[in-house]
Amino acid sequence: MKLIKQEFTVNYSFPVIFTRNVFDPTNPALLEVLQTSGEAPNRMLVVVDSSVLEATPRLPDLLERYASNHTPLMEFVAPPYLMRGERDLQAGTG
Repeated sequence: MKLIKQEFTVNYSFPVIFTRNVFDPTNPALLEVLQTSGEAPNRMLVVVDSSVLEATPRLPDLLERYASNHTPLMEFVAPPYLMRGERDLQAGTG
């Protein structure tokens, strides 16, 4: 058997935007990204860290309200997926 080792690099760029209250329906930051990201509606899967959800219990409602206010640009493919946070992993819970 002959082994040939190959290597390649993929360049990828993405915007980094600093904002507050990103899911406030009047905040244009996420909308501006979605408008330039391709064909609408953008299909999205949201993953929420359990520690973030604990700190912001209204987050699922905020996400739903934001999406319903911007239906032409975005749609969720599923409800938000809850991911165990680092604290839950260390405690062995969740």
